[in-house]
Amino acid sequence: MKDVLGAFNQLQKAYRKYCYQAVAPLGIKMSEMLCVLYLYNFPDEDTAHAIAQYSQLSAGMVSKSLESLREAGYICSQKDEQDNRIYHLHLTEKAQELVKRLRVAQSYFISEVAQRSFVSGFSIKIFLPGKRPRR
Repeated sequence: MKDVLGAFNQLQKAYRKYCYQAVAPLGIKMSEMLCVLYLYNFPDEDTAHAIAQYSQLSAGMVSKSLESLREAGYICSQKDEQDNRIYHLHLTEKAQELVKRLRVAQSYFISEVAQRSFVSGFSIKIFLPGKRPRR
């Protein structure tokens, strides 16, 4: 079981690094990217609390990241109609460039994982673009 959890952890770290390479040139921080990815992948779970639970970021880091994204025009928020303490977050039109880059990175990453997993007998070994595995 420990090996499986280690493999998933390795896969998650590689996925995040891989996606980050796609948006770092735009000045997006890793924590901001995780917020955008979450809102894109789970549009119905659109609260800061949900992002913090999923991303393993602290509530404070999520709040800071969301504020930066809001100031940059990538997200907007709307108060919940029943509970004024809850804000629903939405990606804006401006965020579509980020989403496009992240979708391409996600697709390429999944393709690479599937190909390498098949070739290597399902052992998870992830290599970032431009980096060659050591032999």
